[in-house]
Parts: sequence; C-alpha cells; structure tokens
Amino acid sequence: MSTKDLFENPPAYAETDPYLLYLTTLGDKTVYVKSYIGNSGDSLIHLGTVELLSALGIQQTLNPLHADVILWPGGNPTMWETNIATWKECWTQWPDKEFVVGPATFQGGSFGWRELIKDTPQLAAAFARDPASYQNLKSATSGSTKSIGLSHDPAFYLMKADWLHDHRVSATEEYTLICLRNDHESYTEPPLFTKLIPRPFNEPFDRKFLRRARQATARSIAQQHPDAPTQTHDASLYDFQSFLELVRRAKRVHTNRLHCMILATLLDKEVHIHQTGYSKLEAVYQHSIRDWHKATITQNQKP
Repeated sequence: MSTKDLFENPPAYAETDPYLLYLTTLGDKTVYVKSYIGNSGDSLIHLGTVELLSALGIQQTLNPLHADVILWPGGNPTMWETNIATWKECWTQWPDKEFVVGPATFQGGSFGWRELIKDTPQLAAAFARDPASYQNLKSATSGSTKSIGLSHDPAFYLMKADWLHDHRVSATEEYTLICLRNDHESYTEPPLFTKLIPRPFNEPFDRKFLRRARQATARSIAQQHPDAPTQTHDASLYDFQSFLELVRRAKRVHTNRLHCMILATLLDKEVHIHQTGYSKLEAVYQHSIRDWHKATITQNQKP
C-alpha cells in the first residue's frame, strides 16, 4: 500500500482492533480522557484519542465527576513512577468510575504495576500497542475478568483527520532531524567499570557515556546524508506545536522516540529507527506501520 492510498483508505483497524471494539460497547456512557505528565508525543496520543472517540460518537466530558469512564489514553505508564502514582490517585479520587488504559507499552518490573493491574477492581480494561507488551499484560491479568487486547497506538487514528492532512500538505524537506532519548529508556551499554560503581555515584559516568554515544551517532548520520544539513534536538523539551513543526520541516528523521517515528511516518517522511533499551519502536513499527511505510532500522553506533 502506498502512503497516498493509506490516507485515502486507512487500514481497517476498526474491524479488528480490540480497543475500538471495546469502546463501541460503552454505549451511552460518558468518557473523561485523563491527562498525565508526558511530552509532545503524549499530546499526540491524547489528540488521537479524542479524534477516535469523536469518530465513534462517544460522549466526552472535561469534568471527571460527570464521567462514567476514566480513560487513560495510553503511552508508557509502567516505566514512569509518576504515572503509576496518578493511576492510584484516580482510583482513590473516583472510586465509582470505570478505569480503562488505552493502547500502551507494558514493560519493566518496577513500581508494582503488575499487581495493581490484576488487583484493582476499578480497572475494567487495558490494551497493549505491541505484541511483547500484550504478553506482559496477559500474564499480569491471568485469572482476572478484565478486558485486554493487542491494539494500535491512538496516534494512528489521526490518519483521516483534517488536522493531519493540513500538516501533510504543508510539509517541507529542509534538514535531517536527529531526535534521540537521554533517559532510562535509552539504548545503553555502559563500560563494565560503571556497573561496578554503586548508584548514584556512577551516574556522572553514565551521562558522559550517553553524551559520547549521541555525539558519535550524530556524526555518523551527518556523513550518511550530505544532501541536507543536520539538526539535533531533544524533542521532549518542545511544546506540542514546536514538535509538530520540527518534524514537519524535516527531510528525514533519525529517532529512538516512538512518537517522533509515528508522526514522521504519518507525514510520509524518510524514517530511520534507532534502538532503545528494549524494542519499543521496532515492535510498534512491525505491528502497526510496516505494511504501509518502509522505515530503516539502524544499529546504534558505539562511542
């Protein structure tokens, strides 16, 4: 399928996606889409979720007290303590509401998310956005009656939105964009001696290693693409509109940030996927993108 055909006839996610099928069972229930601490990629998830609910004719409210369902849009909640704390806050503050987690990454063993998912009665349903996360979710909910499924990131439901069309027709090809992570989700293979130093004393060495690794990667990318100047940005620091402009103006995008990859594919950019500490981007690409956009999966450079 060409990208042009994709936007005229998007994949029939609605026919097979368990998340959409679940949403259609809500009937006349009212949904509150819960915001959470994140970056511009999470704003893209929120926007796609609102678009999807509107397309399905599901009533939404900005007041959680008027809602029947609290919908966590998705993202990567299980690897960030602040998000798990917000889950608990929702369950305490609105104990009479159903709680649903939209298509998300379920990775890592910290913060007790597995026990929370299985034992919290308000949690009615949760959905994964890649097969590995689905297996983790399936294991965590074994023996429970909660609804789960393997679905697609909500950002993909912007495909038919006028909003995305406007950005696509306004796109330019001015530079090669490099957006790489610098947090605990980054691809890291630090020198052995740093592993022998207890935390937090080894953190300065890890930061130095990551900085050198990113610099080496940027130099290699610049050599690969002499046809356009190279710009390196930390996309997590950009507000949503600046993030959109950053990707919209790029000729190609090198990234290990999931929603830089997703937005770039939706805008029909040349995309080069770099590794994280686990297969976050590759898994979503294989599950949701590869049939309609051919990205390059790049092995990381070592410093």
